[in-house]
Amino acid sequence: MRNRFLIEVPWDGKGIFKERVNKFLGIVNIVSPRVYGDTEVHIHDPGRLCEILYPGNKVLLKRVKKERRKTEWRCYSG
Repeated sequence: MRNRFLIEVPWDGKGIFKERVNKFLGIVNIVSPRVYGDTEVHIHDPGRLCEILYPGNKVLLKRVKKERRKTEWRCYSG
C-alpha cells in the first residue's frame, strides 16, 4: 500500500522544535542538511498548533532567502 499524505511539503532541512517565542517565531535545533544549532524560524501558521509544535517534535524546514525577512527558515511540523 502506498503512503498517502494530506499535503506534500517541499523541504530543505530537518530539525527538533525547542520553543515558541511568539505567534510567528519559534526556536528549532536544525540538524540537517548540516548542524546549525538553535535557530529562529518563522512559524507559517499562527494558530494555536499546541498539538504539533511542542518541544522535542521533529519538524521540516523550508529555506527562504528574501530581503526584509527576520528569519531564513520557515517551519512545518513533520
